[in-house]
Amino acid sequence: MRMAEAAGATVFAAAAGVEVDQIRDATGGRGVDVAFEAAGDPEAVEAAVGAVRPGGRVILVGIPCDDRISFTTSVARGKDLVIHVVHRMKHTYPRAIRLLQTGRVDMQSLVSHRFPLGQVSEAFAVGNARTGMKVVLEPT
Repeated sequence: MRMAEAAGATVFAAAAGVEVDQIRDATGGRGVDVAFEAAGDPEAVEAAVGAVRPGGRVILVGIPCDDRISFTTSVARGKDLVIHVVHRMKHTYPRAIRLLQTGRVDMQSLVSHRFPLGQVSEAFAVGNARTGMKVVLEPT
């Protein structure tokens, strides 16, 4: 959340759907235009569908653990939402590398944890628990 706030975002902590009411209150009941779901968590998808305005978009970026995701379709249909599933790797690497090389994107600020290679188990545990933004294993 610190990183999102540093980038200028208004942060609403995930709380089993309570954040939907907070988001709707913050937008005067309207909802957001676009909701990005990046956790791959069913509750987060449900919250994104609930928080977006009628006619809005829900972008599913997260990869669910069991390769399935669901949401309340009556809410999505009632709002006439556009649901877009993102395949994150299609032709993005060359552009991402250029953005890094030119300094337009600061990747270092996204790294929340660093581990030496000898602590690979700990690094994977942190990544699997999703307690940080990006976990880096350093070979030396």
